[in-house]
Amino acid sequence: MRFWWVNHKQTHLQEIEGGYIWSPKNNRNGSRNQTYINLTKTTPDDIVYSYADGHIKAIGVVVRHCSGMPKPTEFGRAGDYWSDDGWLVYLNQARHVIFAACLGSDAQNKLSQK
Repeated sequence: MRFWWVNHKQTHLQEIEGGYIWSPKNNRNGSRNQTYINLTKTTPDDIVYSYADGHIKAIGVVVRHCSGMPKPTEFGRAGDYWSDDGWLVYLNQARHVIFAACLGSDAQNKLSQK
């Protein structure tokens, strides 16, 4: 089991609600990006901390190996400049609650407010 930290920006709401993380396969100019490549290194049971707006918004567990997937339609206009060709990792959202319970009441309140 490994631990991953994901810095979400434009699409954290869609990804956390949808139980996945997604990134384009390459930068806009076609160059490789190690952050994007790291999605391909995730394995089932790895733990993912989803960070956005200065807070850990969710903690998930990888349920399947990374796969190539087009950009999710629920992103709408967010990330318009990203390639549609990307990597997707599914997370088990049911376990978010278990991990949040381990964080204590103050952290739980912060997670539930975001």
